[in-house]
Amino acid sequence: MSQPKKHADYSDLELKKDLLTGTLPAVLFNHEAHLRLAFNEINSFGISGAIISVPEIIQTYVSHLGAKDKYNETLTIAAVKVVYHFLLKVPGSNFDHFIAQTPKVLTSFKELIHTHYSQGVYSSEKAKSLCVEPDLIPFDL
Repeated sequence: MSQPKKHADYSDLELKKDLLTGTLPAVLFNHEAHLRLAFNEINSFGISGAIISVPEIIQTYVSHLGAKDKYNETLTIAAVKVVYHFLLKVPGSNFDHFIAQTPKVLTSFKELIHTHYSQGVYSSEKAKSLCVEPDLIPFDL
């Protein structure tokens, strides 16, 4: 079997398993894969569960890769909240449909985050290890 070329070559279950075991090639865990993980976890466990599970999964993955310094708790949880916000507008969809209907989540993520956080807040050392609340506009959950 040839090596998968993108995260979409994995089933949702395979993606999660390979993140938890650290066997997903790092190059495949891009922004879209982060969003897909959040989407799947929200659909499986609701927003409260996803706010717990997504950080745990990503922390486990970056630990396997020896890349703990790349992790940012605030941005991880903010991404889950952004996906949830847009998922409420496109209920009952699969991930591909969700992205097709809400392309801003994929293409303008930084701008979405900047509506809630000033850059210095979400990029601070504190924000990397602890979830910092938005300093501009709170998330409406």
